[in-house]
Amino acid sequence: MFLLGFPFNSITLVMPFLIIGVGSDDVFIIIHAMRKTDKRRPLEEQIAETMEEAGPSITVTSVTNILSFGIGILTPTPAISLFCLYTCVGVAIDFIYQLTFFVAALVYEEMRILNPEKPPIENLPKEKEIVTAQLSMRSVYPADPDGIVAKYCRILKMWQVQAKLPESQNQR
Repeated sequence: MFLLGFPFNSITLVMPFLIIGVGSDDVFIIIHAMRKTDKRRPLEEQIAETMEEAGPSITVTSVTNILSFGIGILTPTPAISLFCLYTCVGVAIDFIYQLTFFVAALVYEEMRILNPEKPPIENLPKEKEIVTAQLSMRSVYPADPDGIVAKYCRILKMWQVQAKLPESQNQR
């Protein structure tokens, strides 16, 4: 929203945590509904039943939050109005995300659980291949003594950067 030209203030920094809380609640509701489905049924029917049970709950909470923050946009205090605007848009995006991306990711996860030998996404490396690749990268490219981490550590060890304690605290 800031990139679209809307002003920014410090109270809007609380908004991501609020959105994470609302999104986490939606995730728990969807996963709980998915666990209650009959695993003998086809995956499409399981997802349909999951969204049939979880969809109204997620929709009601999201619409309620969007409406309440939408009404909050009308307050005369600019900081509160801006916070409500950012949060209203965030809750709407989170709602769309839950119904599209998260449910799609849940389908892939269920496919992986149902058939562990055949991954739902082709050409994914197996776990051993990932570990082997990480170990082989370490042997080919050892830690660079002139790399960015080493330079950062040298800067932190400089006396100008270190926190100096008053003399009374050094003697304890």
